[in-house]
Amino acid sequence: MLKVGELISNKITNKFRFYLKATSEIASSLSNQTIFSGLTPSQLRKIEDYVTVKTITPNNEVNAEGFRVENALCCVLSGKVNVYEPEGKKEIIECQAGEPINLLSLVDETAKARIVSAAEPTTLLILQLEDLRVLPYYKKVIEPILLANAVRFFADRFSHTKEILLNINRIGTSSLESHLDEIQRRVLFGIFIIRILIVLCMYTLSLKGLAFVKLEVGSSSGVTILLVSFVAMILYHIMLQTRLPMSNFGITTTNWKNAIQVNLFFSIAFIIVSTFAKYVFIHFHPASLNMPLFEWKTGMHATLQVYDIKLFLFFVLYMAFSPIQEFIVRGGLQGALYSFLSGTEKERRWTSIIVSNLMFTTLHIHLSTSFALMAFIPGVFWGWSYARQKTLIGVSLSHAITGAFLFYILGITNIIPQ
Repeated sequence: MLKVGELISNKITNKFRFYLKATSEIASSLSNQTIFSGLTPSQLRKIEDYVTVKTITPNNEVNAEGFRVENALCCVLSGKVNVYEPEGKKEIIECQAGEPINLLSLVDETAKARIVSAAEPTTLLILQLEDLRVLPYYKKVIEPILLANAVRFFADRFSHTKEILLNINRIGTSSLESHLDEIQRRVLFGIFIIRILIVLCMYTLSLKGLAFVKLEVGSSSGVTILLVSFVAMILYHIMLQTRLPMSNFGITTTNWKNAIQVNLFFSIAFIIVSTFAKYVFIHFHPASLNMPLFEWKTGMHATLQVYDIKLFLFFVLYMAFSPIQEFIVRGGLQGALYSFLSGTEKERRWTSIIVSNLMFTTLHIHLSTSFALMAFIPGVFWGWSYARQKTLIGVSLSHAITGAFLFYILGITNIIPQ
């Protein structure tokens, strides 16, 4: 009989210990949640009877599994959940371990029900406030503590949100300022391009007069140099009106050593190829067998003698004139087009190079159509070089050396159809 009594007593004791262990685990879980901070162990034990621990699987909703959250305070023990509006299932917030859900239910018993869906395996503490509110000690003791914790939670969340909004505002303001600067820059260079095109159109119209001068005098080089110099002066005045630093137009010594090296290498290579091309032309063209490979007297100045001082003067003037051409075409037109155009870096670069080079070609149309088209080839390289180096020094030197050699030493105009 004694043994039977001991057995019953042990079973009752084990069940009581299990109950204590279970309740103490819930109380311990509650004490670790921010919203229940400040509640004493005895107060936690009073509300733990109204707490349900629920584990939900990903993409499952709490309501769908039989637990009401419209009048309940939930806390995420582990995992992560998404809280949605019931209409249209619009996501409100994402809650992680340690964060409460549906805090408005503490002050508003008619608060709209929320849809709580697990984003990953999640364990929730669900406190049914509807049953808890009928207890007298809840209103007097527990509710004020929960409300105070809710206020602190919202204050912390607001402070964090405010910081995020300030960062977004700073980023947004910076982006807006950058966008406005981009628009202003494009408008500025759009006006600049229009003015350049007007000046170049006037120059192109004057080429008819250059053809007449060439016919009467035998050379239009002097008039060409004066005319292009006048265009450059107008362009320089337009550049000053933009109030931009002249480095934007290639007038800078930055990276000049590398620019000179690259362009000198191209000039030497182009001179060698051009010389070989004339050599082949002479040997395979019967009418040109007596033509010298190198000739100081060229077709550009047919009326001048080989040792005429004017010929040497034209040679020097051409060397000085080449940087002016580069200033107009590369520093003025190509740079403005690149800054004005939209698109990728590569698209802007090559569009500005090709378009400005077509304008460069027209500067030589008074010599001959064939020569103007041939000038397009080195012009593409000089455009590419300027786009990389951002200085006129290298391309101006290369233009002067290459052009002077082709015109005054190789006599390339003698084998180009007029």
